[in-house]
Amino acid sequence: MDPNYLAAINMHPRMLIGQKVPSLREGGGEDVIRDSADAKDWQDAAKTLLKQEVAGRVKTKIDNARPMLSVIQESILLFQNNSDLVPGTAEFDPELAKAFTDIASDYELRINGDLYGYEVNVQPLINKLRTQLATSRGAAGAQQQGQPTPRQQQVAQQPRTDGGQFDAPQAGIPPKAGSGGGSSEDDFTTFWQSVGFQPGGMTI
Repeated sequence: MDPNYLAAINMHPRMLIGQKVPSLREGGGEDVIRDSADAKDWQDAAKTLLKQEVAGRVKTKIDNARPMLSVIQESILLFQNNSDLVPGTAEFDPELAKAFTDIASDYELRINGDLYGYEVNVQPLINKLRTQLATSRGAAGAQQQGQPTPRQQQVAQQPRTDGGQFDAPQAGIPPKAGSGGGSSEDDFTTFWQSVGFQPGGMTI
C-alpha cells in the first residue's frame, strides 16, 4: 500500500482540496479533489476499500493455515486419547509407541525436521496395533521383565472408538510416579513438545 495513499486518508478534508489522489475507480489513475465534501467522500470510500482488502488478506491467510491448524488439533486429541503413547505417564507403552511410529512414518508432517502430527487420521492404526499387542501378550503367558504393567495391559484392552475415546468409563488404577517408560529416540518427545505438551503437564 502506497504510504501517500494512507496519509491522504488520515488528512483533514480541507487539506486535500486541489490535491491529486489515487482514483478509486477501476482502471486506476488519479483524481483531483474539488472541495472538502469531495475530499471526505473520497476518504470514506478509500477506507471502505481498505477494510475490504485487509479482510480479504486475512481470509486468505486463515484458509492457507487451516490444514496446519487441523493437524495441530488432531495432534492434541491424539495425546489426550492415547496416554499409553505419552512418555512420562504411568500408562506409557514403549513397545506400542515404537510400533506406531514405524507404521505411521509415511504419514508424518514435519517442519524443519520436527514432527507436528500426521496428514491422515492415525487413530484406527493405534487401535489396531493396541489390539494386536494385547493379543500377543496374552498368548505369551506370565509377565516377564520388560512386559507391560497391569495398567498398560488394562489400557490396551479397553475398547475405543475410531476417535480414540473409550467406549465405557475406565476402571481407575492410581498412577505411580516414575512408573512410566523411559525416553528414547522413538518416544515422541519432539512430537509432544511441538504441540505444547511436556511430561507431567500441558502448556498451550
